[in-house]
Amino acid sequence: MRLRFLILSLVGLAAALVMVILVRTWQTHSLYEAQLARQLAASAAAPVGAVAFFGDSILEGLDATALTPGALNFGIGGDTSRGLLDRISRYSSLTAARAIFLEIGINDLLHSTRDDVVANYRRILATLPNQPRLYLIGILPIDERAFVAAYGDLASNATIARLNLGIRELCLRRGNCVQLQPFGGDALLPAYHKGDGVHLSEAGYRALETAIKAALAEP
Repeated sequence: MRLRFLILSLVGLAAALVMVILVRTWQTHSLYEAQLARQLAASAAAPVGAVAFFGDSILEGLDATALTPGALNFGIGGDTSRGLLDRISRYSSLTAARAIFLEIGINDLLHSTRDDVVANYRRILATLPNQPRLYLIGILPIDERAFVAAYGDLASNATIARLNLGIRELCLRRGNCVQLQPFGGDALLPAYHKGDGVHLSEAGYRALETAIKAALAEP
């Protein structure tokens, strides 16, 4: 009797956990779709010559409008290269944009889909118009010690450098494309992140903004 009760209790607990996961997944998807809808509306109303920023939470936290007039921030927290591939063709403003910045890929490493990153970048670039100047930020380096403490050993700067090399080759083949490395290719300094080795601090965003402004100022 006690064994049966224990089994039923475990089954009930498992069912409850599955339900919690399903509800959270639905909530996350709903928030993603709502944010995407707002971005698509902003894209439809964008002026000619706008600068568009695409990425995950790192780009989402960027104050794009402080960088250049008419800038559009299309970052979505938690997004992956596959997620960006699925949505980027829906932004109507890109054919008339002056420049496009892409930063995506760290969440692929967290979800163990690293082998798809360069292939997804290739597909993303194939969907973009040729006229705007393209800036590939790729995957920013991490502070490995802090990152491992926060997320485990799911990523390393060696892996990030290898993926960025593949992204750089795509940029070179495309033309009218610049690979932008605001923090170099080595490691993210502790002063540049919030403590988890990846999400930028105020100092980190200032360094990123400085690099972007310098890139936009080049002819």
